[in-house]
Amino acid sequence: MSIQVTLDNKETILNAIKSVRNDASQTNWALVGHLDENPNILTLEATGEDGFEGLVSRFAADKVQYALFKFVYVHSVGENVGFAKRGRFGVVHGSVLPYFQPYHLIDAKVQDAAGSANHVHDISYLAGKQEYGIAAQAKKQGSLTALNAPSSQPNLQSSGKSLSKEALGKPNVGVVATQSHGIILSPDLVDAIKDLRNDKSETTWVVGSIAKPVGLVAKGTGGVSQFVQYLVPDKFVYILTRVTDIIDGHKTVKFVFVSWIGNNVSMMSKAKVSTFKGGLIDKFSPYHVDLTISETREISDQIIADKVASASGSRSNVK
Repeated sequence: MSIQVTLDNKETILNAIKSVRNDASQTNWALVGHLDENPNILTLEATGEDGFEGLVSRFAADKVQYALFKFVYVHSVGENVGFAKRGRFGVVHGSVLPYFQPYHLIDAKVQDAAGSANHVHDISYLAGKQEYGIAAQAKKQGSLTALNAPSSQPNLQSSGKSLSKEALGKPNVGVVATQSHGIILSPDLVDAIKDLRNDKSETTWVVGSIAKPVGLVAKGTGGVSQFVQYLVPDKFVYILTRVTDIIDGHKTVKFVFVSWIGNNVSMMSKAKVSTFKGGLIDKFSPYHVDLTISETREISDQIIADKVASASGSRSNVK
């Protein structure tokens, strides 16, 4: 069996994907499936202007489908798709991905909390970090797996390149489209990060917010208990914190980057922020460990200590 796919109408499918990416277009999603249940032929099933909810409503329980929602790629395997069919269609998935590249991901709730068997993996998971599940409204629509495009950039971040007509004609681009080139930090946030990195400073954490420019919310000393008040359900915030790791009796400074996406943040807002998340992370780099969380129970001094210890191999010596 061939592991490659062809497009029944290449121009139609690529134009639909291009339209989704076009800021001037009202189309915000495109859905692709298999023509006559043939694993090796893709066809455009629908496009829409009714947002993520509209897209989810088109996922079929007995189909394998692929979708692009702005910069978010979704692979839907319906709950009624049998084991044998999953196998036949699964082997061609690798040849499907390039047609949707570049793309980003939505940070969603933890799978168990979503109460479903669906899966959405964000960038940090693909780097060996945490795992996330799709939002609850999609839990009855089948198994959704979002996969990040391959990238040679550190921390799986963007190269900042945009999708050109030539790239659409040659679906082998391994970059992620972002607005990272437009990310600006406010002067006070830049100064706070510099202060945090100064070994002579007592500052141990800095909190930044999503704004234009990205601004300083607060900075301070101490641990998680001192900045947890800024982790509210309807906000995005980014934290850079400094801890001390002891390796073979020697103190070493480690930096931890935390992305907070509150549970009450809308799916549309999550999708929008995901398009420039790479640029934000670049502004807070370098760091040793990162976490993406949506509930305060997911972060504590001990959790951070364990993450740093695991990364450095120092076990329980993080202070």
